[in-house]
Amino acid sequence: MEGGGTPVVEGTGAWRGAGHVAVLFDSDADLLVFHSYDGTTGKPFLQISTMVWEDGWPRAGRLR
Repeated sequence: MEGGGTPVVEGTGAWRGAGHVAVLFDSDADLLVFHSYDGTTGKPFLQISTMVWEDGWPRAGRLR
């Protein structure tokens, strides 16, 4: 709330407004589930990304 923190997932030019994140813990891989909007059409899409943990903090794959 005072300028700290690190984003877990960010949008790109192609995908904007990533948000409403949920985490699915599975025996094969941890997954990050969220929505984002197509940067050209504005149409919403469900996104699913693998997630890894580094020093106790999550890191997700980048949107392309």
